[in-house]
Amino acid sequence: MDPGFPPSAVFSAALTIVFLFFAIIVPCLQHFRNVFFPQTKEKKLKNRGHKKTKKSPFPLQKLPALPLELIASLMEKEERLCTALTSTKTENMLMSLWLPRVTGHTILICDQGNGLVADIIIGDENQSYFVVGCGAYDQRTPDHIRVWTVPKWCTTNRSTIYNTRMVYNKIAKLFPTDRLDLCIGRAKTRHIERILSASEFEKWRMASVKERIEKTAMDLIMSNVKTGRTLTCARDAQFPVNYHHDKAFCFEECEYYNAHWVRLHHLLSMKRVRKVTLVHTNLTPRDLNFFIRHCIQSEGQVCYSANIILADIGVDMDALMYGFLYVEDSNLALIMKGMVRVLCAILKTAMNGDGNDSRFAYICVAGSQVFCRIYHQDEGAEYMNVLEAMKARRNLNGSNSAMKKAIEEFVQDPERRYSLTME
Repeated sequence: MDPGFPPSAVFSAALTIVFLFFAIIVPCLQHFRNVFFPQTKEKKLKNRGHKKTKKSPFPLQKLPALPLELIASLMEKEERLCTALTSTKTENMLMSLWLPRVTGHTILICDQGNGLVADIIIGDENQSYFVVGCGAYDQRTPDHIRVWTVPKWCTTNRSTIYNTRMVYNKIAKLFPTDRLDLCIGRAKTRHIERILSASEFEKWRMASVKERIEKTAMDLIMSNVKTGRTLTCARDAQFPVNYHHDKAFCFEECEYYNAHWVRLHHLLSMKRVRKVTLVHTNLTPRDLNFFIRHCIQSEGQVCYSANIILADIGVDMDALMYGFLYVEDSNLALIMKGMVRVLCAILKTAMNGDGNDSRFAYICVAGSQVFCRIYHQDEGAEYMNVLEAMKARRNLNGSNSAMKKAIEEFVQDPERRYSLTME
């Protein structure tokens, strides 16, 4: 009988074969599989017992409306804009919230040669400005002001005005306000027309013309007069000498730096104007006298306040105050400054009971500058005391000089004089 292998040797040989299988054969088979049948990273992690890692959404999207509203309201302007640009979902969420209002928006339009500048300027109570540019870069932008661009909200094959409208729709929701102003530089008439006709900008409050524009463009601006609107034309906004527009003085407030074209009939066309400012004019004291008398005598309000620089150096007080009974402030400090303050001026016809005594004028003259404010009998505070004294002496016997002397004695009280000169 041939001797067989002992059981211990058979067991050892079996262990050796198993070890070689797992140590050599299995790795070779795995390498063969990876070469010809590669696996994805996610599948490898899954095979190793790890869960697949999903990309989490933006954290703000998980917040309820009230906490999100609080966080968004505390964000700086830059942060709020950048957050809205992260995704369409976040943008829609922010625009649906109640957000604190800013002091105002300004649309700046100017063609400076390298393209049309169309900036949206957002202001706040700290006099700081946040600018979003929709067109060419404004070369006059101060270095400390950054202009933000939003290509995500713009369309490359559309006009600058169109993109400005689309961007402003979103800006108005992210930074709500009750005031919109227009700042117009040197731009073509068609650009100004498209801005004025856009529904996004139809509620503008003030239009500031900073540079010379075509007459047709200026006519378009003046034709858009509405209650509560203001028009200002700066130094570089030029007008033809014979310029005329029926609504030039129908704005609630209007300011014309170059006003050589303004004539008396322009002033007489005013209705319910709160304030008018004219810097360079060809008007005379007689023109202004007629205008002030018109303001006092008219049944409706013509102009509440006027600040006009006359053509002549120095004002002829006799021509300016013709037909008025008035009291001058004898404050020496004002006189030394070359100023004349007419505390109260009322038409002589009103003193005789033949005219309108419900209004009177306060006038301040300094050099060739005349400031005039028209008061109603229910206004004027301390000036009313002077007016009442003038009315009480309506039947006073004697000349106008005697009446003026009596009224001047009335305002000699130091306390009353202080209140008059400090107003």
